Amino acid sequence: MTAITTILSVFLSMAMVAMANSVAAVLRNNAETHQLLFVAFFILLRLKLYLDDLDYCNSAERRSYKFKLEFSAGMLFWFLWISAAAILPVHYMLACILLSCAILFATLILFIFNHPKKRSLTLFNILYIVLLICSALLSSSYEALSAIAIFGASLLVFWDIRKNTSFDIFQKP
Repeated sequence: MTAITTILSVFLSMAMVAMANSVAAVLRNNAETHQLLFVAFFILLRLKLYLDDLDYCNSAERRSYKFKLEFSAGMLFWFLWISAAAILPVHYMLACILLSCAILFATLILFIFNHPKKRSLTLFNILYIVLLICSALLSSSYEALSAIAIFGASLLVFWDIRKNTSFDIFQKP
C-alpha cells in the first residue's frame, strides 16, 4: 500500500465515520426519507470517487507539480465531504449545499488542469449538483419530491459507475 493509497483510505474512513454518526442521529430522530436516501447517495458516490481517485493516483506522474496541486486540492475537498456527512442530522439543506460545492469545485479542477479523458464525467457531476440543490430546496416543503430528486441522484451514481472505464470489473472480457 503506497502513501497516497493510505492517505486516501484514511480520508475515506473519516468520511464514513462521520456518515455513520449522522446515520445514528438521523435514525434516533425518526429520519425523513430524503435524509436516508442522501446517506445512500453519499456512500455510493464517495466510494465511486474513492475508486476513481485510486485509479488516477496509480496512473499519474506523481512527481509533477500538477499532480501535487491536484492531490492537495483533492484533500481539501474531502473536508467538505466530511462536513456534509457531519452536518446531515442537523441541517439537511446545508449538507446538500456543501456536497454540491465539493462536486462543483472538483469539476472546476478537471477543467483548470485540462483532463480531456475526465471531461465526459462532468455531465454526471453537473447532474449531481442539480439534483442535490433540487432536493435541498424541496426538503422543507415537498419531502416526496426531495426524496425523488436524491433517489434520482443515487440511480445516476449506478449509471456513472457502469459507464466509467476505470473500473475493470464492469468491462466485458
